[in-house]
Amino acid sequence: FTATKVEGEYLNISQVTREDMGAYLCIASNSVQPSVSKRMIVAVNFRPKIKVSHQLVGSSLGTDVELECRCEASPQPHTSWIRSDGTVLSATNKYQTREEHDSYRTKMRLKITNLEEKDFGSYKCVAKNSLGEKEGLVRLYEVAIAVNQELSPSVWPPGFLSPSHRNNSLMRSNMGSSMMGDNTKQHDTQSVSSSAAKSDSSKSSANHNLLNRLIPYMTTTFVILVMESNLNSLLMKS
Repeated sequence: FTATKVEGEYLNISQVTREDMGAYLCIASNSVQPSVSKRMIVAVNFRPKIKVSHQLVGSSLGTDVELECRCEASPQPHTSWIRSDGTVLSATNKYQTREEHDSYRTKMRLKITNLEEKDFGSYKCVAKNSLGEKEGLVRLYEVAIAVNQELSPSVWPPGFLSPSHRNNSLMRSNMGSSMMGDNTKQHDTQSVSSSAAKSDSSKSSANHNLLNRLIPYMTTTFVILVMESNLNSLLMKS
């Protein structure tokens, strides 16, 4: 922190602005100690000015949101929040207002809890003192919740499975079908071997019936080749 030092009995400040507000220290000293000082406060009065950092604020239903305005004024202004329908908002369970003061600066905040459809719209922050009045506008709009996470099975409607559970069920189903298919193939192979052994003593007509009966169960090229070889041998013997 640095301070400007001015020599003389008088301090003239021309074209005074709000930046000139603050404390000034007048010090008198000579060769005889101690020196003496006097502290004086300079206040500059001016009409309110409001700055809105975020004029558009988005939030979702059921959430809480906070609106903010920054005001500069001297003397200290009377502040308020006004809804788009003209209702002046006071501190309640629904609306919570608070202010932070720093010299001639005031930070105004309005917190709206548990947002409903009727809460979306425009809100005015108003500051007024003996020299004038100023207002700022904040618009609150609804933001839809993006559903990018899968709902848990407990919240899905009865009779429905979530996508991952459907996929898991499908995988289990395919695995079950595959296992059943493997068992069927083993059973078919055993049936083919057993039928071929029994058909050694059968006649030619029985061989043709056996072929017609076995063809639907032949699921691999290897089994078909074995069956054709066995049947040819049987036909030659007959």
